[in-house]
Amino acid sequence: MKNSEADKHQTGLRLVQRTAFCNITSSVLLIFASSGLAAANEVRATIEAELPEVHVIATSPVGGTAIPLSKFAGNVQTINHSELPNNAQNIADVLNQSIGSININDTQGNPYNVDLNYRGFTSSPVLGTPQGISVFLDGMRINEPFGDTVAWDLVPQIAIANATLIPGSNPVYGLNTLGGAVALNTKSGFSFPGTNAKVTLGSYQRRSIDAEQGGHGENTDYYVAASLYDDKGWALYNPSQVRQFFSKFGFQDNQRDIDFSIAFNDNDLHGNQSVPVSMLSNAKQGYTHSDYTKTQNLTLNLKGSLELDEEHSIAGNVYYRYINRDILNSNLNGDGTSAAATSCTAGTDCIAANLLAASTQNILGSNLQWSNTQKLWGKSQVFTAGLNAEYGHTSFGNNGQYAVLDSNNGLVGVGSYLSQASVKSTNTRMGLFATDTMDATERMAVTMSARYDYAAIKLSGTSCANDEDLCGFNPGSDTLTDVSGNHSYTRLNPSLGATYQLTPDTTGFANYAEGFRTPSAIELACADPTAPCSGIPNAFGADPALKAVISRTFEFGMRGNVSDELSWRAAVFQTQLNNDILFNMIGTTQGYFSNVGQTLRRGIELGFQGKKNAFDYAVNGSWISATFETPFAIANTANSSSSTDAKAGDHIPGIPSLILKTHFGYAFTPETHVSLTTLTQSSQYARGDENNLDANGKVPGFTTLKLDASHKLDKTFEMFGGIINLLDARYAGYGVVANNNLVSGGPAEQFRSLGAPRTFYLGMRGSY
Repeated sequence: MKNSEADKHQTGLRLVQRTAFCNITSSVLLIFASSGLAAANEVRATIEAELPEVHVIATSPVGGTAIPLSKFAGNVQTINHSELPNNAQNIADVLNQSIGSININDTQGNPYNVDLNYRGFTSSPVLGTPQGISVFLDGMRINEPFGDTVAWDLVPQIAIANATLIPGSNPVYGLNTLGGAVALNTKSGFSFPGTNAKVTLGSYQRRSIDAEQGGHGENTDYYVAASLYDDKGWALYNPSQVRQFFSKFGFQDNQRDIDFSIAFNDNDLHGNQSVPVSMLSNAKQGYTHSDYTKTQNLTLNLKGSLELDEEHSIAGNVYYRYINRDILNSNLNGDGTSAAATSCTAGTDCIAANLLAASTQNILGSNLQWSNTQKLWGKSQVFTAGLNAEYGHTSFGNNGQYAVLDSNNGLVGVGSYLSQASVKSTNTRMGLFATDTMDATERMAVTMSARYDYAAIKLSGTSCANDEDLCGFNPGSDTLTDVSGNHSYTRLNPSLGATYQLTPDTTGFANYAEGFRTPSAIELACADPTAPCSGIPNAFGADPALKAVISRTFEFGMRGNVSDELSWRAAVFQTQLNNDILFNMIGTTQGYFSNVGQTLRRGIELGFQGKKNAFDYAVNGSWISATFETPFAIANTANSSSSTDAKAGDHIPGIPSLILKTHFGYAFTPETHVSLTTLTQSSQYARGDENNLDANGKVPGFTTLKLDASHKLDKTFEMFGGIINLLDARYAGYGVVANNNLVSGGPAEQFRSLGAPRTFYLGMRGSY
């Protein structure tokens, strides 16, 4: 399955040859260090992207230039390092706890493998999930090219200095920015000097160690961090092992800022499958097992900025990512009560299978931009123009193994693994953008942006003609087909927005933007209704081409800051998608991707927060209506009304209409603080119920409570602890309609992914 050393060597040669454009940008960045500009003795103030406090918003993912928050035409939200919750297990959990309109779906039964949803769009680690949010780390796009997925377990949470959620279809952030973008920035030795360490213990054998150290000289700095996390998992078969390492080394003076970062991950995440409603009383058993995702990742990122003079600057980065991943899925495809489920001969009568997918991704990318703050017609303005390019090469293989069901619903392999597919994918992406924010009057600022994108996807290799026969077991009936396909997409996306200062403390804003998402390699390879994919797409072929998704977003609202006691924000938004892409399910494990015409997401967001004496509080609420606007035929036969098409006005599954988050804290003393956090989420339709008519109804809404406390023992040590899901609520944030093959006849049921029960945690933090 995995590449030989010779194959890897050839892949590396092709990668270098096909991305020669990066050499130009790399040379520009390296020249910063030997620039003829005289370095000032005084260390330049740390750039905004490295500061723990975010008072400005970067004009592009690379940063380097920024505009005041008051001039950003959208309901942007930010989190600083000091606001990160103690109990968060990954950056997706941080965003879910801290930012309005976000919710997460635990589709994989593991806290590090969740879907993050915002305004009805998703950023997910799961191959085949339609993606609609772009994510950046220090200017590096971390959506993986093969499926546009985002692996949250690869983001070093301990090293995050701040996070910014950019709403809407902002074209500056490029491909996949349909609903929004997340920009993450890491710490540096200048902004976070000293040593910090944290030890946490908790329920289900949770134990973690986080350590970081930063320091600096006059012009150089360093920052190193490591996170080690283990738990057994609340269910029987969902343990986690996470190893994250991050380091950054930099040089800066009053003209130059250069950082080189290295990140490494070695993670092993096991999942607990969604269970039918009839099995919820023993949900920790799961459905079938084992299911796991094992990932090794190496990331290198060279980032720099150079101030040419007081009004002109350039910035950019060059990055390389190596990702090696193995994913195992266990699938029961027939009646689990039959004799064939517990005893069979490979290649004849088996009704269960293990699918092992192995992939290697090599990604090389570069960004370069020029910024100008010179006044235009006597008006202050910030102009940035840039280009970016990314090349990704993926080697993907899928192995199939027949299996039988044991007494614990585990799938035990029968025979060896044989190849089902061996596919290579190349993704080439290039973009040119420009954005300008200008003061039209003393109170009004106008932002104009545009971006031109080119994306090409090429598939090659071989695949089984019939994946259900687990190619290789029946050479007489199974055949290999040559997989080939070349697809390219281009588009120019504009944006126009404005802010108006109604009072010194109140700003109104309005914005229109268009975005662009190309189908991923996975979607293009699994788009034929007559040859659906099973589990993780494994029956690749030269399937029908899919159209690119086009988004058009309107947004307007207001925000204000009365004092430290109260800041508030409100927004109304609407995003229409043309050629939206949906995974149309067929039965329990199969399906295909297709364009489903128009979909619409519209909603309202409200939030306010502040501090009054010993009290601190935050309330965030959102309402969203996400609907199909074009009728289409649904394929999921497990839906009790599958013969009825989805029609205009039917709600898109997996999107709750109401989300409410509250946080109330009280400082009993300057050293002791206690807080109570609530999350309320309304019901949602299960996936596979696109026509909203399935007899199983909706996945119920829920409310959970979380109690946190901390106490500073002295200037060095702090104790903290808490209870997650304080009332031990049984709740599910995700559901899917499928056949329960563990029961005779395989009746259709609603499967749900339950959240963890009541969980305790206790820790100690030390700072020096």
